[in-house]
Amino acid sequence: MKNNKALIGVIIVLVILNGISLSFIWNENDHHDRHRPPKVERYLGKRLHLNEEQVTFFKKSRREHFERKGDLMAEIAGLRTQLAQQLEKEASDSLLNLIASNYKELEMLNHEHFRRLRSICDDEQKLAFDSLLFDLAKKGELRGRTH
Repeated sequence: MKNNKALIGVIIVLVILNGISLSFIWNENDHHDRHRPPKVERYLGKRLHLNEEQVTFFKKSRREHFERKGDLMAEIAGLRTQLAQQLEKEASDSLLNLIASNYKELEMLNHEHFRRLRSICDDEQKLAFDSLLFDLAKKGELRGRTH
Protein backbone atom coordinates (compact mmCIF):
# COMPACT_ATOMS: atom_id res chain seq x y z
CA MET A 1 0.00 0.00 0.00
CA LYS A 2 2.87 2.33 0.84
CA ASN A 3 4.43 1.65 -2.59
CA ASN A 4 1.14 2.55 -4.28
CA LYS A 5 1.03 5.91 -2.52
CA ALA A 6 4.62 6.63 -3.52
CA LEU A 7 3.85 5.67 -7.12
CA ILE A 8 0.79 7.92 -7.17
CA GLY A 9 2.87 10.76 -5.73
CA VAL A 10 5.49 10.30 -8.46
CA ILE A 11 2.80 10.27 -11.16
CA ILE A 12 1.25 13.47 -9.82
CA VAL A 13 4.64 15.19 -9.77
CA LEU A 14 5.29 14.03 -13.35
CA VAL A 15 1.90 15.33 -14.51
CA ILE A 16 2.60 18.72 -12.90
CA LEU A 17 6.08 18.90 -14.45
CA ASN A 18 4.61 17.97 -17.82
CA GLY A 19 2.06 20.78 -17.49
CA ILE A 20 4.77 23.27 -16.61
CA SER A 21 6.88 22.16 -19.59
CA LEU A 22 3.91 22.49 -21.93
CA SER A 23 3.14 25.97 -20.62
CA PHE A 24 6.68 27.06 -21.52
CA ILE A 25 6.21 25.69 -25.03
CA TRP A 26 2.80 27.33 -25.46
CA ASN A 27 4.08 30.67 -24.20
CA GLU A 28 7.08 30.60 -26.52
CA ASN A 29 5.12 32.71 -29.02
CA ASP A 30 5.07 35.57 -26.49
CA HIS A 31 8.86 35.92 -26.60
CA HIS A 32 9.33 36.71 -30.27
CA ASP A 33 10.80 39.97 -31.47
CA ARG A 34 8.05 42.59 -31.00
CA HIS A 35 9.27 44.57 -34.03
CA ARG A 36 8.68 41.74 -36.49
CA PRO A 37 5.36 40.00 -36.98
CA PRO A 38 5.28 36.34 -35.93
CA LYS A 39 6.16 33.82 -38.63
CA VAL A 40 2.51 32.84 -39.03
CA GLU A 41 1.37 36.38 -39.72
CA ARG A 42 4.19 36.98 -42.19
CA TYR A 43 3.47 33.68 -43.91
CA LEU A 44 -0.29 34.30 -44.14
CA GLY A 45 0.28 37.87 -45.25
CA LYS A 46 2.44 36.67 -48.13
CA ARG A 47 0.44 33.60 -49.04
CA LEU A 48 -2.93 35.38 -48.97
CA HIS A 49 -1.75 38.83 -50.10
CA LEU A 50 -3.41 40.51 -47.13
CA ASN A 51 -3.81 44.27 -46.96
CA GLU A 52 -2.94 46.25 -43.80
CA GLU A 53 -6.53 46.19 -42.50
CA GLN A 54 -6.68 42.42 -42.88
CA VAL A 55 -3.29 41.96 -41.19
CA THR A 56 -4.49 44.06 -38.25
CA PHE A 57 -7.67 41.99 -38.01
CA PHE A 58 -5.68 38.73 -38.18
CA LYS A 59 -3.34 39.90 -35.38
CA LYS A 60 -6.20 40.97 -33.11
CA SER A 61 -8.22 37.83 -33.79
CA ARG A 62 -5.23 35.58 -33.24
CA ARG A 63 -4.37 37.25 -29.91
CA GLU A 64 -7.97 36.93 -28.67
CA HIS A 65 -8.13 33.34 -29.86
CA PHE A 66 -4.97 32.35 -27.98
CA GLU A 67 -6.27 33.96 -24.79
CA ARG A 68 -9.51 31.97 -24.96
CA LYS A 69 -7.66 28.83 -26.01
CA GLY A 70 -5.23 29.22 -23.11
CA ASP A 71 -8.09 29.38 -20.63
CA LEU A 72 -9.59 26.19 -22.03
CA MET A 73 -6.24 24.39 -22.08
CA ALA A 74 -5.65 25.36 -18.44
CA GLU A 75 -9.06 23.96 -17.51
CA ILE A 76 -8.34 20.73 -19.40
CA ALA A 77 -4.96 20.43 -17.67
CA GLY A 78 -6.65 20.80 -14.27
CA LEU A 79 -9.21 18.13 -15.12
CA ARG A 80 -6.50 15.79 -16.37
CA THR A 81 -4.62 16.32 -13.11
CA GLN A 82 -7.77 15.37 -11.20
CA LEU A 83 -8.05 12.27 -13.36
CA ALA A 84 -4.42 11.36 -12.66
CA GLN A 85 -5.11 11.67 -8.93
CA GLN A 86 -7.80 9.00 -9.24
CA LEU A 87 -5.55 6.20 -10.49
CA GLU A 88 -6.50 3.99 -7.55
CA LYS A 89 -10.05 3.66 -8.86
CA GLU A 90 -12.02 3.60 -12.10
CA ALA A 91 -11.99 6.79 -14.13
CA SER A 92 -14.98 8.95 -13.31
CA ASP A 93 -17.44 9.23 -16.21
CA SER A 94 -18.36 12.75 -15.16
CA LEU A 95 -14.70 13.80 -15.16
CA LEU A 96 -14.09 12.16 -18.53
CA ASN A 97 -17.19 13.87 -19.92
CA LEU A 98 -15.95 17.25 -18.67
CA ILE A 99 -12.59 16.69 -20.39
CA ALA A 100 -14.33 15.62 -23.61
CA SER A 101 -16.68 18.59 -23.42
CA ASN A 102 -13.74 20.97 -23.08
CA TYR A 103 -11.99 19.39 -26.05
CA LYS A 104 -15.21 19.78 -28.04
CA GLU A 105 -15.37 23.45 -27.02
CA LEU A 106 -11.73 23.84 -28.07
CA GLU A 107 -12.49 22.41 -31.52
CA MET A 108 -15.50 24.73 -31.86
CA LEU A 109 -13.31 27.67 -30.81
CA ASN A 110 -10.72 26.74 -33.46
CA HIS A 111 -13.41 26.36 -36.11
CA GLU A 112 -14.91 29.76 -35.32
CA HIS A 113 -11.47 31.34 -35.33
CA PHE A 114 -10.78 30.09 -38.85
CA ARG A 115 -14.26 31.10 -40.01
CA ARG A 116 -13.70 34.61 -38.65
CA LEU A 117 -10.34 34.90 -40.42
CA ARG A 118 -11.81 33.58 -43.66
CA SER A 119 -14.76 36.00 -43.48
CA ILE A 120 -12.58 39.04 -44.16
CA CYS A 121 -10.91 37.54 -47.21
CA ASP A 122 -11.92 38.33 -50.76
CA ASP A 123 -12.87 35.45 -53.09
CA GLU A 124 -9.31 34.84 -54.30
CA GLN A 125 -7.94 34.96 -50.76
CA LYS A 126 -10.64 32.53 -49.59
CA LEU A 127 -9.47 29.98 -52.16
CA ALA A 128 -5.87 30.34 -50.97
CA PHE A 129 -6.97 30.22 -47.30
CA ASP A 130 -9.03 27.06 -47.86
CA SER A 131 -6.15 25.44 -49.72
CA LEU A 132 -3.77 26.31 -46.90
CA LEU A 133 -6.09 24.88 -44.23
CA PHE A 134 -6.65 21.67 -46.18
CA ASP A 135 -2.89 21.26 -46.65
CA LEU A 136 -2.27 21.79 -42.93
CA ALA A 137 -5.10 19.43 -41.99
CA LYS A 138 -3.68 16.70 -44.24
CA LYS A 139 -0.29 17.07 -42.59
CA GLY A 140 -1.90 17.01 -39.15
CA GLU A 141 -0.46 20.42 -38.32
CA LEU A 142 -3.79 21.86 -37.15
CA ARG A 143 -3.95 19.40 -34.27
CA GLY A 144 -3.37 21.34 -31.06
CA ARG A 145 -2.23 24.46 -32.89
CA THR A 146 -4.17 27.33 -34.27
CA HIS A 147 -2.76 30.35 -36.02
